[in-house]
Amino acid sequence: MLKDGPLSIKCSVVNEKTYISPYTITVNGSYTLNATYSKGNLNGPFSSNYKTTLDGYIIVSKDAVSVGSTMTGNFSNGVPNGAFKVTRKGDFPTTLTANFKNGKLVGAFSCSMTDEDSYRQKYSGTLTQTGKPTGVWKVNDGRTTIGELTREFSNGVLISEVSKKKATKPAISALA
Repeated sequence: MLKDGPLSIKCSVVNEKTYISPYTITVNGSYTLNATYSKGNLNGPFSSNYKTTLDGYIIVSKDAVSVGSTMTGNFSNGVPNGAFKVTRKGDFPTTLTANFKNGKLVGAFSCSMTDEDSYRQKYSGTLTQTGKPTGVWKVNDGRTTIGELTREFSNGVLISEVSKKKATKPAISALA
């Protein structure tokens, strides 16, 4: 059987108790998903959203901790096509904006996230209509030893890279 037509999912958790040694945590939250299928493939707008509140987890905060995520995008016959946006709040905050054209990343791209070591990472740049990086890209992995990198691309080829510690030699850039 192939899925065909709209799909909508909604659920919630109210005052669910869970034990994480040595705490008893109360969980409240909700989840929604809206999408449409055509002949088994995602087709059209897609959105999902969840929100959760954890109360009683004293290690993180004396107050309730809220986490959540939203994602919106568009699919054409199962392939990403159009603007996508992802936002995550909580321990590992994340934002991502990207554009797809028939499954390929194109146009402006940006991503900011906190990794498991609490480093804030940021990436931004532009991709050609064929999905190749072009122009100046900013990359910052949040670590003080590396810092921010500026990478310049031409038609998908890296032609220079500059950081606070090193830079591509002009002769190498000219060759690239």
